[in-house]
Amino acid sequence: MDIYLVNALELETYAPRLVPLLTRWRRHQLDNAPTVYARRGSLACSMMLRHVLGWTDDEGLSISKTGKPIPAGGKHFNMAYAKDLAVLAVDDDPVGVDIEPIFPFKDITLRHIGRLEEADWVHEAEPELRFFTLWTRKESITKADGRGHLLAPKTFTIVPLEEQPHDIFGDKWYTETVVWDDYVISAASPHPIDRLNIIHLKPEDLVPPQEEDDGGEWNGEQEFYYGD
Repeated sequence: MDIYLVNALELETYAPRLVPLLTRWRRHQLDNAPTVYARRGSLACSMMLRHVLGWTDDEGLSISKTGKPIPAGGKHFNMAYAKDLAVLAVDDDPVGVDIEPIFPFKDITLRHIGRLEEADWVHEAEPELRFFTLWTRKESITKADGRGHLLAPKTFTIVPLEEQPHDIFGDKWYTETVVWDDYVISAASPHPIDRLNIIHLKPEDLVPPQEEDDGGEWNGEQEFYYGD
């Protein structure tokens, strides 16, 4: 499965040129972003949609009751951002993706998202990596499912990870994880995931070229070309 990734902090320097290119839906998402990080990530996701899927208008787009965008046809997609990075997953079937930086966590947070057997698994080895693997895989499932936070992560288990598909209230989901520069990225799909293929986009890849300067206003003089 392809996962597109861009540094949202670096892309933000181009914001004055990019914001006017946003569709009505993506501009609404940007304007309602609650934090600087969210605004930065929203802009990055919008530009990846434009670059990867040619998303230049909202024709045929519908939004589910839980806020999940549903394309009229073609590819399914899902987006996520955390701190400085943003990711976009594209697939033929419903897909979910999540990204989180690796940092020390508190056990109370683990108790909010995981069951007892999952907490034991996290603390067996490399607890920070396992915690964020658990977190991002569960988040990716809730996003692929479409219910988001209405499907509470603590209501289902995915441990042991290798026993797939995960049966989530009768639905079958496969998950996979990759580590990228101290970030954990996970995706969920209704079909087996061989691996996550990270496609690293540079900010310049997402910025349309500026129109060339036409030399300024005409000053009344005319140059004639007489041919050979």
